[in-house]
Order: sequence, then structure tokens, then C-alpha cells
Amino acid sequence: MTVFYFDVSSTFEKHTIVTDFVMFSSDMKNLKCFELTPPVSEVYFIEPDINMTIIDFGLDVLSVYANLDSGLRHSNMSTESGLAIKLNTTKDELYSF
Repeated sequence: MTVFYFDVSSTFEKHTIVTDFVMFSSDMKNLKCFELTPPVSEVYFIEPDINMTIIDFGLDVLSVYANLDSGLRHSNMSTESGLAIKLNTTKDELYSF
């Protein structure tokens, strides 16, 4: 299995979060064949640091939330809390990514 390492840095207000994010080749494969299930789709990865919520508004416009898990950084336990980064995009741009 191939492992991809990403250095992720997020700055908001006066806070900066720097973390390592790992994606496995199986995660990449799942992303390549991912299909939207309107109105809301969830994408999870083997590493629990991040997940994505995709909201389909029925047009060609999508809101993609990259959810960063703060529980892992603060108490080494997976939670559903943390910073979310919202990206407005189109279906074509999402699939080309």
C-alpha cells in the first residue's frame, strides 16, 4: 500500500494549526470512484484527522466542508468537533480534483 503524507497548515484569526495528514492508496482509489448522493455526502479516510461533508444544492454548485478533528490534537481521541473549512466549487471541479 502506498502512503501519501501532507503537511497541512490552517490559519484563522490569530490561530495556526499545523498537522500531518496521511492518505493511503485505498483512500485515493475511493476518491477517484466517489459518487455524490444528494443532498449530503460524507467522505471518510482511514486516518481520522479529516473528513469531508459535501452539500449538493441541486444546481452545479457544491459546498465542500473539510472537517479537521480537534479531539485528536487536544486529547488524542477522535471526535466530531473542530475547525471546518468551507469550499464552494462545482461538480466538475470536485471530480477533476
